Amino acid sequence: MKHIFLIIFALFFISSCAHEKTARVQPESLLSASTENISFNLTNSDSIAPIVSWIEEDLPQEAEISCFKKNGICKEIRGVLRHLAVPFKSVNSGFDDSIVLIYERISANNCNSRGFGCSVSVNTLQMVPSLRQFTNPSLSDAQDAQRAVNTYGKYSSDN
Repeated sequence: MKHIFLIIFALFFISSCAHEKTARVQPESLLSASTENISFNLTNSDSIAPIVSWIEEDLPQEAEISCFKKNGICKEIRGVLRHLAVPFKSVNSGFDDSIVLIYERISANNCNSRGFGCSVSVNTLQMVPSLRQFTNPSLSDAQDAQRAVNTYGKYSSDN
């Protein structure tokens, strides 16, 4: 009796899949990338603290600094960006001293099709800790690779 139930269930399952058009869904097709620009005026030294706290809470991919007056505010902002390893460039965008923080936002979309391809792609996206790995993959080893090499070297020399 169990075998008959399993056979009927398998036939029902296969027949329901055969009627649907199932397209292979790639994980990259479930991603949306957008760019967001946040601008701040560098009017006086009081404008530095909110910019620094903003950058520390949400690190941008890059920044553009427009400084016409040679003042300490622009120099201090450049120092903060260097300290936090945010790439920046100087641009001429107007007559006011300003900074534009550029963010690349990546989000996962819902899968509109049904079937195994969709669930596998969604699971693949969920396993990757940073969705930026799909659009801007890191090309170097992990930062702790040198420590692993040193540990292995010590292990090898002890034996």
